[in-house]
Amino acid sequence: EMSDPHDQIRARLYYFGLSYFRKHNQPKRTRKCYLLALELFERSQNTVMLEKLFMKYSALLRAYGSFEKAAKNDLLLIDKFERQHLQLRNLEILYNNLAWTFSLLHDYQQAIHYYEKAIVTLKDNEIYFNLAFCYYKIGDKIQALHYIDLGKSAKSYSEYVFLLLEWLEAMIQKRYSKKSYMLLLKIQKSYFDDLE
Repeated sequence: EMSDPHDQIRARLYYFGLSYFRKHNQPKRTRKCYLLALELFERSQNTVMLEKLFMKYSALLRAYGSFEKAAKNDLLLIDKFERQHLQLRNLEILYNNLAWTFSLLHDYQQAIHYYEKAIVTLKDNEIYFNLAFCYYKIGDKIQALHYIDLGKSAKSYSEYVFLLLEWLEAMIQKRYSKKSYMLLLKIQKSYFDDLE
């Protein structure tokens, strides 16, 4: 941990500053907080907070629409920890985040690569849907249907994901059918109901 308690407090303030300046839409100040926290956490070799910092900054980059930078930051975190022979505490979440980022970049092959790594421990139906969707986008309907089937029996954090699985299956059977359109309306209602 940090040797200087003042540095520890400053580093954590910079860490929390990321969210504060994101909320107030100040990307330059967000980046400044990230760099200052990074310097202090690296100096103290606080690997727990370094991991959290990298992951939080990547999430903010995605929120700003900087998907390439977010992927680069996530890959840098993996590389940094591997080179130092350190274990990431949230590796499966990092893989999931990377997969999502590559999906947003329409690089479905890379997304599949990281979803396959994430799914070893994260087995909720949202990841199965995301994998199925990526396979659908690259034209592999057999694999897409395989992950749809797995997703139907997986645990769920939101009811609308089951509807997404049903929608994707309908799209595979007949693109833009009336059934797929009706399912989209149900998904929209279910999603907004989940938010309440």
